[in-house]
Amino acid sequence: IAECLNLDIAQYYLIKYPEKNDCFVTYNFMQDYIGCNLVHIYHFIKKDEEFNVANLLKIIEERTGRYAEMIKFIKLCLFDALIEPSITDYINEFIRLSYKAEVQEFLKTTNLEKINNLIEESFISRKRKQKMPFNILPKYDKIKAILVYLELKTTREFVGKLEYKNKKYSLSYDKRYLEFKKALPIGPELPLTKLYFESDELFPSFVDRIPSKHNPAYADYCAEFNIDVDEENQLILLATIGRKGPSSFIFEPEYNAFTAQDLKSFRQELGLTTRDFAECFGITQATIVRIENGHTSGSEVLKLLEIFYLFPYVAQYYIKKYANKLHYKTEERIMSKCYTNILTTDEYMFSQEAAKELKEVTWAKAILNDNKIKKALETDIQSDTYDIREAKAALFELRFAFAIHKAGLAAQYEYKAGQANSSIDFYAFNHDKQKKWLFELTSLSTSDAVKENTYQYGCFIKYLSSSYLDKNSPEVRDVIKAQNAIFGKICDKNGNLIKFPEPATNCYNIIVVDIRSFNSGISDTEDYKLIAWGNEQVDEAYRQYFVNKNGKSNGIKGVFNEDHPDPRSKYIQERIHAIVFIKEKRYFVGEMHNNNKSNDCRVELLHNPKLIKNGKEKGLWPLSRLY
Repeated sequence: IAECLNLDIAQYYLIKYPEKNDCFVTYNFMQDYIGCNLVHIYHFIKKDEEFNVANLLKIIEERTGRYAEMIKFIKLCLFDALIEPSITDYINEFIRLSYKAEVQEFLKTTNLEKINNLIEESFISRKRKQKMPFNILPKYDKIKAILVYLELKTTREFVGKLEYKNKKYSLSYDKRYLEFKKALPIGPELPLTKLYFESDELFPSFVDRIPSKHNPAYADYCAEFNIDVDEENQLILLATIGRKGPSSFIFEPEYNAFTAQDLKSFRQELGLTTRDFAECFGITQATIVRIENGHTSGSEVLKLLEIFYLFPYVAQYYIKKYANKLHYKTEERIMSKCYTNILTTDEYMFSQEAAKELKEVTWAKAILNDNKIKKALETDIQSDTYDIREAKAALFELRFAFAIHKAGLAAQYEYKAGQANSSIDFYAFNHDKQKKWLFELTSLSTSDAVKENTYQYGCFIKYLSSSYLDKNSPEVRDVIKAQNAIFGKICDKNGNLIKFPEPATNCYNIIVVDIRSFNSGISDTEDYKLIAWGNEQVDEAYRQYFVNKNGKSNGIKGVFNEDHPDPRSKYIQERIHAIVFIKEKRYFVGEMHNNNKSNDCRVELLHNPKLIKNGKEKGLWPLSRLY
């Protein structure tokens, strides 16, 4: 797959030992570099810096001084995310870092049809093949022009555009290229003395770039780009098998995949006026109107909007950050359409791997035999008949059990403790039981407070507004819903205790929150502090204010605040040592172990000041070295 994307990655091999575990071996790609050694980029991250793409790009720039290395890193990230697939997170981040052109280039040139063919022909299982869907397939039949570039040693110069309209071919040189000192004509019939050329037939210099059908390797050339050997469209042939040749000119396809009509449909689907639509995406209203009415092509604007259309998470991020003039009700309506909560292949497959290992763990048999876990593991993620919220919550519970196991702890699932016949999700302990933990998990997407405000549409979860909190912003509503979900883990709706005993020596009571669906998937440490500690513990810029039914505004109180208006908060303060917020984006062994604050999985522990006096206590969170 990397080869078909023209990406250079280390060769690797799968060695299969009879009656032993298989082993991956990577070729030592550093051995040809005399005097060099291999130092992981992690070692260049400073103590106060996060391990994220922004900092990694900065390091690559500082250490190599080569823009090409930075682009290689971006493409490798997108490639890696494409296969998993969680590409929207990387697209989101690279656009934020002003690498929109590089993202567009990657998406434009990625032949996912060929990737799907490679997957289909590979040795992986049918089940695994079916779990690798892709949805950004380039359509060769939508090529509208060929962009010509002159490739030099370190740069590319835009030469001009080849088009086919009204049964005629036209070549227009770029004015700046004609002023370029190193400019070369594409061919003798296309001298640099003219700006525009037109012909009934394709210009000979372009014809020469297309291999002859009599060439014995012609079928192989076509197969490489997944085009038919009988393909006659010369623009398609130039963009594929004629893209590179003996000259320094490179041909790139220009797609017309997103049109003015697509823009209008997108806007109407969001239920927006041209003014609000323009405000959402940082474009002038006049530009939107002119594109929709056909008064301008707006090609650059359409390229940007196509990314927003294909990747709702990117649109959501952009709207949240830049659409400050939108009325909050309009913003909430848009976010409900942009935000989707799906069970990804990445999450599903890692959960399957975790379950496989837990089969060999005695205490984990109880969770594997739980009906909701079994149902989630048997889910067909391509189907729209399952409850996404229940499946994701169950698999989160399974992965948490896996994290307990990987931390070297034992546990009891559905442990009877506390009030009446209620049970706690996990009772975990170390080998000598000197340290013990009671873990109760809540997934915001399945809590009653959130279920009342979401609905499932096909394979997606949609977000709804809450009428009784109409005077409050979406951010405030989400904080209140999250707090209600936490309260629901210790009390019923009437305020009666249902879980958790009083604190005992060497035993910690902890509520673990699957925070992925909070605020339409966008959250950070300040949000978690608001939920747990309220306005008093966050910077002024992050403070939120709740408007009650009488129109009175009050600062948000955290569940650990003694003056919280909800009477259930007193039980949280008396019995819960800490709340842990876990936001998974990618799924891997150790995701919950390392006090992870990366973009892959964020783990944040917020203690109860009433029970943990010094703010930190050794062993409070057994899955992380920090606590």
